[in-house]
Amino acid sequence: MLKKLNLLCAILFLSGSFGFAQVGTGSIKGTVTDKNTGEALPFVKVVAFSGGQQQGFASTDFDGRYQISALTPTEYAIEVRFVGYSTVRNEGVVVNSNKITDLDIALTISEEMLDVVEVIEYTVPLIDQDGGASGATVTRDDISKIN
Repeated sequence: MLKKLNLLCAILFLSGSFGFAQVGTGSIKGTVTDKNTGEALPFVKVVAFSGGQQQGFASTDFDGRYQISALTPTEYAIEVRFVGYSTVRNEGVVVNSNKITDLDIALTISEEMLDVVEVIEYTVPLIDQDGGASGATVTRDDISKIN
């Protein structure tokens, strides 16, 4: 009788732990487009935040599609950043266990553009600091022959 009771307790304990192990993760997927033209935007950074901490990120492909996987079921803030466009932050995006949440985002062109860009021309140094490709030593006579 005691063996049967121990066996029953072990089965109940293991079945309860398997129940907790079945909690899955969710995903967020969608497309990022230009709000004015409707064109898909490639290489846009999409970041998922929960509790102020980054939980996942993705970059869009050539068709503007992205997917952030392996997110624990909770609410997220999705932030989308791209050069030349205003940053968009969607709060309260709910991710459920073993489900894919669809979130399409349209970005508007940023009004803040750079007015002045300083261009500096690179000048090749007269003497190579690392000794050049040959690694040979340069003597005083070699330097005088350069002039």
